[in-house]
Amino acid sequence: MLIGRLKRFIMTLVFIAVLILGFILVGGGDLLDSAGKWLRGMGDKAEDVKEDIEDTAEDVREKTVEKLKKRDK
Repeated sequence: MLIGRLKRFIMTLVFIAVLILGFILVGGGDLLDSAGKWLRGMGDKAEDVKEDIEDTAEDVREKTVEKLKKRDK
C-alpha cells in the first residue's frame, strides 16, 4: 500500500517534469517572455492612469480651496 502511493507520487513528479520540459522545448519561453512584456505594459498603463487621477484630484482640490476662499470673503 505504501509502495503503491510512493510509486504514484514518483510517477506524478516524472509526468510533471516531462510536461515542463515539453513546454520549454516547444517554445514556452517565448510565451512567458511575451506575457512578461504584456504585464509590464499593463503596469506602465496603470502608472499613467494613477498619475492622471492624482493630477485631476490636485486640480479639484485647488479649485475647491479657491471657491471656499472666495465664499469666505
